[in-house]
Amino acid sequence: QSAVAEFLNIMQRDTRGTHIGLVTYNQAPTNDVALTTDYSQIVAALNSYSNPFNRGATNIGDGISLAIENLERSPRSRDWSVRVIIVLTDGKQNFGRGPIDAARDAAN
Repeated sequence: QSAVAEFLNIMQRDTRGTHIGLVTYNQAPTNDVALTTDYSQIVAALNSYSNPFNRGATNIGDGISLAIENLERSPRSRDWSVRVIIVLTDGKQNFGRGPIDAARDAAN
């Protein structure tokens, strides 16, 4: 969570109004926050997790796939914008679609 907080602090200095969303994943990905310029929504979503992310499955590939879907289908998505997915994980892929295949899809 501290890495995300630092990232959001840096992005708040950006005057372009960069849209950021949050997808978390364990056995299945969850769209926690749709693309927004209200970064406090992301902090609140992360703070809502009362347990550390230290058990269960790690489904990185499906998390990436949901992030791609959010970037492409969100009403706030801009065709001309640069789309970036930042993946943070506390574990090794052990469930679902492989992250390499998902990352290839993201690159295309």
